[in-house]
Amino acid sequence: MLAPYVSSGRLTILREHAPVAATVNGDRIASVRLRDMRSGSEREIQAQTFLDATETGDLLPLAKVEYVTGAEAQSQTGEMHAKSEAQPANMQAVTWCFVMEHIDGEDFRTDAPPNYSFWRDYVPKLTPAWPGKLLHWDNTHPITLEPRTHTFDPREAGREGGLWVYRRLIHERLYEPDAYAGGMCVVNWPQNDYWVGNVIEVDDVERERNLRGAKELSLSLFHWLQTEAPRPDGKQGWPGLRLRPDVTGTEDGLAKRVYIRESSPHSRRIHHNGRPCGRRPAQQETGAADGDLRAASFPDSVGVGSYRIDLHPSTGGDNYIDVRLTALRDSAWEP
Repeated sequence: MLAPYVSSGRLTILREHAPVAATVNGDRIASVRLRDMRSGSEREIQAQTFLDATETGDLLPLAKVEYVTGAEAQSQTGEMHAKSEAQPANMQAVTWCFVMEHIDGEDFRTDAPPNYSFWRDYVPKLTPAWPGKLLHWDNTHPITLEPRTHTFDPREAGREGGLWVYRRLIHERLYEPDAYAGGMCVVNWPQNDYWVGNVIEVDDVERERNLRGAKELSLSLFHWLQTEAPRPDGKQGWPGLRLRPDVTGTEDGLAKRVYIRESSPHSRRIHHNGRPCGRRPAQQETGAADGDLRAASFPDSVGVGSYRIDLHPSTGGDNYIDVRLTALRDSAWEP
């Protein structure tokens, strides 16, 4: 869709560039300096309008814009699940996803990744409590917060496959014979949610440590699946599992970037004098809190949507917060 504008010279796309500095005149951004993440070279961009479309609001601190992070206080939002006091460093888990394939009868087992023993034995310290080790089929049900047990069997095509069919990419039996050696799925599971530390509002050393930790957790989960994961047949491990770096476009088989879950809980949000800029829907306006099936009316809405409030475990030690809501709507929309 962008190609005609690029070929006509009206649009320039700079791939793999990141903002590193901004020049500000009063309340306006005059220019932004970008760094080519491959070569290290920098260039200055001048414009009348800048739109921050980063997942974590990277432009805000560079431009010295007021913002908040983490969990806001109930006195600020009025939300029933908000904290009594603001916790700026309490942010949702991030996840380093990966793609894996299973070929029955093969053995692709590899050496254990760094810190495997730590993650294999890691027991989360969350409130309410996690039922045991993170690398286990037992974990917390997001809605009830009661313990639940997952299943996993890459030989099964239906519900019996458990987590294998969750976010499945390829079901090899739906294609011509030999089109795919085995099925593939994306792993974005409770077991590779990383909440040990934050990747924003920390110094570069801490950020890189936590990004590396998120990778090590995902690679440890994969190795556990290959070698130690309990199977329905009583055996341990699925040696026929292998990573697919050709699918992710990376050397290690992990995604190119860490998954920042829902930008608001792990990002910077613009505030001015302690208040949000613009109209931001709150939990009590979704209609689900008191059983009302209609959300609050937003005349300036640009869309309609409905999804659960789905907060994963946080770096502040909170377990899931997963509650129902109804459709956010503008005044012209009727169900």
